[in-house]
Amino acid sequence: MRRVCFFQFLFAASLISASPMAHAEEEPFPFASSLNDPVPTDTQGREFTELPSGLKYIDLKVGDGRSPTDECAVTIGYTGWLEDGRVFDSSSPGQPSTVAFKGLIPGWQMALETMKEGGKRQVILPPHLAYGSQGRKEVPPNATVMFEFELVKVTPFPKLKPVPSGVEEHRAVFEIKFWDIEVGTGPSPVGNERVVMKYTMYEKDGTILDTSVKKDIPVTVSLDQLFPGWREMMYTMKVGGKRRFEIPPPLAAGREGVKDWIPPNTTLVVDVELLGIEPELP
Repeated sequence: MRRVCFFQFLFAASLISASPMAHAEEEPFPFASSLNDPVPTDTQGREFTELPSGLKYIDLKVGDGRSPTDECAVTIGYTGWLEDGRVFDSSSPGQPSTVAFKGLIPGWQMALETMKEGGKRQVILPPHLAYGSQGRKEVPPNATVMFEFELVKVTPFPKLKPVPSGVEEHRAVFEIKFWDIEVGTGPSPVGNERVVMKYTMYEKDGTILDTSVKKDIPVTVSLDQLFPGWREMMYTMKVGGKRRFEIPPPLAAGREGVKDWIPPNTTLVVDVELLGIEPELP
């Protein structure tokens, strides 16, 4: 993650589309090296499907729900193995992870894009679709890896909707526009307290830039980490409130924007729900 004035999630490169499929001979991985480790589902006697990219997969269970798109978060259970059978990464048992689909490594995107909710898939990723020549912690350079995925849920990102009729437009300092969709009844933040909130941030044309939906949990952040215009809007909200506001570039990412995330001179449109306030950290 990158920080400028706000904890800033960066969207990764565009989704790599899969080409027509061809079949390949099975290349099963060995069992895990420890009896305490999970082991890959036994696929002996079954044939992997190979894509032109080099990715190989077998569907252990075909789902019947939605498939991922660039504008969604995916909730997945997963385990990853090295070729010698060692587990190097895994979601917590019974606690699948929620992540932005577009931020995944290419091999994960290619593996998940043709799955449906409820599906399970075993995948073999060559190095260029996994961790490449650099590797990562516990994964050596140029390693082929195996994953098993369970696609639990696909959550589309919120679309920018018109302000409900009858909601009055207000103006704040430096021509910030805001609309109180729902006025809260709790306290307002002060100083550098931490706010607990759900949010989605757009460009004015509705292009989504960031959202707490990517993690499927509220975000807690200190007020001094927010863009100046965003911070000003939080000071006049109350817990339980929902607000939309438009922040001009000088109070957001400015004339230069943020590389690969916010274009130059972007007016930010933000929908926020203030859920709580926590004391400032020492």
